[in-house]
Amino acid sequence: MKAPATLDEFYRRFPTERRCWEVLRRVRWPDGFRCPRCEGRKAHRLRARGLWQCAGCRYQASVTAGTPFHGTRVRLRAWFLAMFFVARHKQGISALQFQRGATGDGRSVE
Repeated sequence: MKAPATLDEFYRRFPTERRCWEVLRRVRWPDGFRCPRCEGRKAHRLRARGLWQCAGCRYQASVTAGTPFHGTRVRLRAWFLAMFFVARHKQGISALQFQRGATGDGRSVE
């Protein structure tokens, strides 16, 4: 997947939190769900918990498990925006710059 080149492109590609979760799911399981325990291919989404449950062994897997996003309380869209800014700034970016950039165009990361 090619990274967005501009902030406008970022907001078009990742308009909602749900879209960010869908992208992460496709990156995590590009060929569809694969159970980490039994390698099963069928799963059911547990919406209330945000998990996928294997139809074979009933293991519950998270899209964020094993990633830097696991256990975070920060919204995924905010993480994606932070990665966008870090990747676009040659000398890094401060938290204050990130805060200004995240809200500079009147849009919220939430």
